[in-house]
Amino acid sequence: MARATIPSPLTTELVALRSQVAGLLQRRSDALATDRMQELMLRAFAALSDYTPHPDGVRPFLFGIAKNPPQ
Repeated sequence: MARATIPSPLTTELVALRSQVAGLLQRRSDALATDRMQELMLRAFAALSDYTPHPDGVRPFLFGIAKNPPQ
């Protein structure tokens, strides 16, 4: 059986912002919004090691990733 891990406050905050980012992505492309959201969350979790704390929390980090998709 897989061992459960306790999410850090940073990952909890990242997941809590999902609905706000989903709204941004839907405005950009309704047909691909779900796929883009999944890709964004994977990219954000992968980049957490590069995260520098910000007074506004993880929101600017996540929205920055959302606004700059890979080419």
